[in-house]
Amino acid sequence: MQVLPNGTVYLESVRTYDNVTDGEMHKSIDFGESWMEVSLPPELDYSQIKAIDFLRSRMGYAWSFEDKIFKTSDGGVSWTKVSSLLGLDTDLCFLNERVGFLIGNRKIYKTENAGTHWTLDYSSSEEFLEMGKTEANGLFVVGRNGSILRRK
Repeated sequence: MQVLPNGTVYLESVRTYDNVTDGEMHKSIDFGESWMEVSLPPELDYSQIKAIDFLRSRMGYAWSFEDKIFKTSDGGVSWTKVSSLLGLDTDLCFLNERVGFLIGNRKIYKTENAGTHWTLDYSSSEEFLEMGKTEANGLFVVGRNGSILRRK
């Protein structure tokens, strides 16, 4: 889930019916008082959504359990696949439209071209669980054993 300062909230979810899993995303523009379903592309609609990250109410990214990353510039009305990655399974965070990070398999990956290409930025013996950004474009990564990494 992501809450933006203007009251827009995005929530990714998963439904399971008789061993069939569908991804869903919902959006609120009034801090969660009312909700609408966000249209997803077929490649994302029938997959679990691993992570979402919105920079603004209309600009964001979604990452599927099939390791595909999608971008929207219109609040989720349309989506474009920007890349596919294998074997990463934790979190996604963009600092701006071009620079973003993925964590998984004890590694941090970075993109500087809006998710099209990813390079290894940091490797550790500790598993990474979650990351988040600050208003000043800083990045925090939390590890399984309680470590906290900070990038300014």
